[in-house]
This record gives sequence, structure tokens and C-alpha cells, in this order.
Amino acid sequence: MKNEIRITFNSKRKIGIIIIFLLFSLLGLFFIFQSNILITIWIIKNKLFIQFLGLITFLLSTIFLALFVNMYSRKTALILDSEGIIDTSSPIRNTRRIRWQNIVDIQKLELSGSTFILVFVDNPQQYINEENKLSKWINKNNYKFYRTPISISLVSLNTYVDTLEKQLKENWKKYKI
Repeated sequence: MKNEIRITFNSKRKIGIIIIFLLFSLLGLFFIFQSNILITIWIIKNKLFIQFLGLITFLLSTIFLALFVNMYSRKTALILDSEGIIDTSSPIRNTRRIRWQNIVDIQKLELSGSTFILVFVDNPQQYINEENKLSKWINKNNYKFYRTPISISLVSLNTYVDTLEKQLKENWKKYKI
């Protein structure tokens, strides 16, 4: 489509996040299979508890690793076009289109060293209901705390927050009709 802006994932951060999840998976396996060594040097002396911690660590990190690898297999994280925003930047959420005419405000939020773009819409319940159960829960909490279900994390995007905020606001003003 003509006049579209494509924002990709940051390759260095992408690799870093995948390595972190791989390391946590390996740590979980170490806890499971080397619990005899750990009970001699660790504060917790219960072998079964250490193995349980290892299993939980391994399962969660492997699930997140799979989600992030799936997300990063996409080349584009965000597309801004004349109809709205196509958001594929989340490992949990489905791909979604946010139409310019539904947007009522766009704000930047800095929270604990991370920056998010909050997109306020006139029909938040629609965006909450169209997702899977985990996404629905996350969107409900976003709405509860920020008054919008739509937040775009810039952690893994290949753009600066001010640049993205400017592009979003300019396109919103241009196409909101």
C-alpha cells in the first residue's frame, strides 16, 4: 500500500531476548538434573522443591521462547497506513488493526525504565473482546490502569519513542476523517 510506514524489530534486542530465554531454559534444566549438587551449596535443602523450581523455570522460559521466536519470525512489528495501525509487535496478542477514526488520543508512558505508547480508542471493549483469554486479561488490566486496552511496547522495536509518537500523531491527524 502506498504511503505506509513499516517499523521493524530491533535485531540486537531480538537476539538478546532469545538468548535470555535460552539461558533460563538451561538454568531450569540444571535445577532439575543437578539438584543433588544444589542442595549442598544452596540455602534450600529440599531436592524436590529445587526440581520443581527448575521445572517451572524451564516450562515458562520455553513457552516464552517459543512465543518470541514466533513473533520475531515476522519482519514487521507495526504498519501505519491510511486506514490505521496494524500491530504485530506482541508475542501474546493477535495481529490487530486499530483504525484511525477509532483513536481519540495517543500518549507516551514511561514506566520503570520502559516506554510505551498508549492508544486511546472510542470503543475499548471491542479491542478487549476480540483477543484470546490471556490477551483479554492483559487488555483488561491495561484498561483498568491506563484507561485504554492498547499499549505498544518499544522494547523490541527498531525506532525511537519520539519518532514513533510523532509518526502516529501525524498519521492520526491526517487520516482520522
